[in-house]
Amino acid sequence: MRRVGPLASAAPAPQRRRRPFSTRIAAHAVRDSLLEQVVNGLVLGGYYLLIALGLSLIFSVGGVVNLAHGAFYALGAYVSVEITKYLGFGPAVVLSPVAVGAARHPVRALHPAPLLRPPIRS
Repeated sequence: MRRVGPLASAAPAPQRRRRPFSTRIAAHAVRDSLLEQVVNGLVLGGYYLLIALGLSLIFSVGGVVNLAHGAFYALGAYVSVEITKYLGFGPAVVLSPVAVGAARHPVRALHPAPLLRPPIRS
């Protein structure tokens, strides 16, 4: 299409130079990676918070540090990894706490009875 009028002889506007595709991809990757690391840090901090709250609650109520607390967390992590292999992440989130809760009953049954009685105070 031919221009008419006072702008007919004007040079076309220069086009803005775009960054190379690899640079644009790298910028998105850095942003996404940073966001992912922030979310991972918050989730891991939440795990630590839950573990610390559980230990402090057991200690404040019972007056003793329950060392089985950490063992049950490790068991839950292992069970969730194994369930994730076969059923996926969603069922693992639901089934691993159920499995750890079910594993509590045999441990409680095998627990020595003298440790369940309150201490003798003189």
